[in-house]
Amino acid sequence: MKAAYITVQQGGPEVIEYGDVEQPHVGVGEILLQVHAVGISPQELEWVPTWKTADGQERAKPIIMGHEISGSVVDLLTSS
Repeated sequence: MKAAYITVQQGGPEVIEYGDVEQPHVGVGEILLQVHAVGISPQELEWVPTWKTADGQERAKPIIMGHEISGSVVDLLTSS
């Protein structure tokens, strides 16, 4: 799949790459969207949640950008 993503540490728009990434697998309580359009704000590059999980761990790379999404649900997993 195609995505805007980051593979390095924090920076400005110059750290955003675009290209092929592995499609994620759906976990319990998650959905998979086919994204038609996404907005990426400059502030996303500065937000702590972009770079760290809720428990303070570094996020696995690549970090896929965008949280304002228009798309369709293609898969979901409600229980194991």
